[in-house]
This record gives sequence, C-alpha cells and structure tokens, in this order.
Amino acid sequence: MNTKELPTTITQLLAELQAPTQLRRHLQLVYSTAAELLEALHREWPGLPVNEQLVLQGAALHDIGKTRHPEELSEPGSKHLKAGYELLLEKGYSEDIARIALVHEEWNNPERTLEELLVSLSDLVWNGIRNNELEEFTIKRIAERTQTDFWDVYMKMDAIISEIAAGADERLSYQGS
Repeated sequence: MNTKELPTTITQLLAELQAPTQLRRHLQLVYSTAAELLEALHREWPGLPVNEQLVLQGAALHDIGKTRHPEELSEPGSKHLKAGYELLLEKGYSEDIARIALVHEEWNNPERTLEELLVSLSDLVWNGIRNNELEEFTIKRIAERTQTDFWDVYMKMDAIISEIAAGADERLSYQGS
C-alpha cells in the first residue's frame, strides 16, 4: 500500500490539537485506505457518483474527537464521537464532515450515505478486519447509485476489499513504527 500524506490543513489541525502520534498514524492509514478504495471503485465503476473529498476528509478526521478523549486510543469508548463532531463544527468544517466523526462507528443504519459507509469500511479494512454486514450495506449503496445488480457489485467489491485487507500486515507494521 502506498501510504499517503494527510492534507496540510489537517496536519496543521492535528498539530494545533496536539494529537498523539498514534492517532496521527491511524488517521493517515485510514485516509490512505480510503484513497485506495476510491481508486478501485473508480476503476470498476467510472461513473459512480461519490463525493471523494467528503470520503477523504472524513477518513482523515473521523477520530479527531480522540484528541479530547485520548484514553479511547487504547480503551473502548464512544465519547470521541460527539466530541469529534462538535470539534469539527467549531473549527468550521461542514456538517457532512462533522457527521462522519459522529456516525463512523454506527454504520448499521439505513440512512447512512455511501460516503459515510466508505469511511466506516476504511476504518476497519485498513487492518484487515472484514465485516459482512457493513460490506453489504456499502455494496447496496453502490448498486443503487450505479443501477447495477447487487451480486455483480458484490463480486467486484469482495475482490477489492480482499486485496486491500491483504495489505494489513504492511499497514500494521507502519502503525507500530
């Protein structure tokens, strides 16, 4: 996997918030995974309407609330969700981006957009975690937007996600460095 640098504005925000190195690395890996996922989606479905900037910014900022709740970097917790949402609104980010910080762990909702689901998927698959239900929600949204048969999308997405998940060992070694 080609690890991508976070956008400068996000790197500056993380510095301003004194984000721990572990959080910065995690956000970079999820951002890189989202970029890889978007590239694969556009290869398979060139006309797929998806807000790439929303997905990429959402991936780069989804756990920003952990700057206010750093204990959730190593322990389970959900305080970072609302904190991230509020923080991003305070910093002038759009409601759509802030919403990703709020809902990225609660993807099991029929109201979730494709963009929100892609961030949730990137947040799991970067380290090799597969979640059939999340993947099926995502596939359903792609099938709806491309007016393609669910199972045709399923076969292609399974291959895409498998390939991305296969790079988890490389990403995990980066995470720990």
